[in-house]
Amino acid sequence: MVDLLIIYVIATAIVFIAVFMILPRYGPHAVSRLTCPKCKGQFNYHWVPGASFISLYRGNTRRLKCPYCHEVSTFNIAATRMSKQQVAALKRKA
Repeated sequence: MVDLLIIYVIATAIVFIAVFMILPRYGPHAVSRLTCPKCKGQFNYHWVPGASFISLYRGNTRRLKCPYCHEVSTFNIAATRMSKQQVAALKRKA
């Protein structure tokens, strides 16, 4: 007879793989198109809404470093969120 502990460990491993490996890539994530206020460079920011306690605490704003001028600025990621059609069009364009 299979021990319940072994079943629990296997189930935990399956959930761990699903949450930390599959969902971040193919799961419910959003893309924001951000514009740096200093250099006016545009870049994409991929994020998962409500994925951590810190994201719930900070709300819609993030302090990010611009990949072009390397200056830290505060961005509103919810206001600049792209729709799925915009993301698909951006992927086709690239």
